Amino acid sequence: MSGKGEPNDPYLISTADELNSIGHNPRLMAAHFNLINDIDLAGIDFFIIGSEIFPYTAVFDGNGHTISNFNHTTKYVSFVGLFGYVKGPKAEIRDLGLINPNINRASGDVGSLVGYFGGGTISNCYADGGSVNGYGYVGGLVGSIYGSIINCHSSTTVSGMSNVGGLTGSVGRQIVSVSDQDGSVEYKGTISNCYSTGSVSGDRNVGGLVGNNSGYMTNCYT
Repeated sequence: MSGKGEPNDPYLISTADELNSIGHNPRLMAAHFNLINDIDLAGIDFFIIGSEIFPYTAVFDGNGHTISNFNHTTKYVSFVGLFGYVKGPKAEIRDLGLINPNINRASGDVGSLVGYFGGGTISNCYADGGSVNGYGYVGGLVGSIYGSIINCHSSTTVSGMSNVGGLTGSVGRQIVSVSDQDGSVEYKGTISNCYSTGSVSGDRNVGGLVGNNSGYMTNCYT
């Protein structure tokens, strides 16, 4: 990949293989990326970006491009999405569309774009078509979020058992201990100017837009 992975000189992603190489390397979880082509992941066993041990913490700029046919079938695994685990106030995913994503049989924190989003911002992103299926905290775009979602939408079919929503399974508030010196930080989940149009099914805490909300929602509809 060209670029240096820095804010003013991000790595440039132009192929499916380049995109699939990110999740393999924990040292890239703090690197910045720009997508410069539409990408089709059909037939690719995609390696999810970010984990609970090595979360993604930087900026991924889709530049208005799309990623098609992200498919992932798993069992008894949490934090599933194109990005599995994103964390930190400076984390950002923006201007990215997913076309026909399909995730099946995941456990918890499941979304087409992000499984777990702890802080930071997702803006101008969407998921069109496809389906997301999991057990708990399941959303068409994001499984659970403690940051901000702005100007996003989803038409993905969503199904699960608990905390299931057309856009996100759960919007939460969380106090995180940073260090003994820095004290703690409160992450407040916020959804603004968003909508969902896909069908949603589940057993407990099920909503067209959000399954379970203890954060904030403004100017949204389903």
